[in-house]
Amino acid sequence: MGVIVKQKLKGKGNPWWVFICYKGKRKCKKVGDKQAAEGVATEIRKKLKLREFKLDEKKLPAFREYAEKWLECYVRVMRRESTYDRYKEALNVGVHDNGTKSNHGGSLVSV
Repeated sequence: MGVIVKQKLKGKGNPWWVFICYKGKRKCKKVGDKQAAEGVATEIRKKLKLREFKLDEKKLPAFREYAEKWLECYVRVMRRESTYDRYKEALNVGVHDNGTKSNHGGSLVSV
């Protein structure tokens, strides 16, 4: 558990960063000048001592959500309609929310 303040690239005019290592996870935050970075680091250290600090964790989308967005934003726009239809059918046949096997012979990918 630690909080470090430093510049990634040393030199005048480069921003200051706060590096946080907490419960095996790391995060860095660009703050600006040294005085502001030290202030942020002090606040984080206080929260760490009181066990009130939590790192923001990014939630990754489920495969189905990602695949559907990719189909709509990329395949539908950049590929032929027939390609889009084949990919969409493959997604519908091969990916199941409940983990049951497809009777269409597609491979099973549980979400």
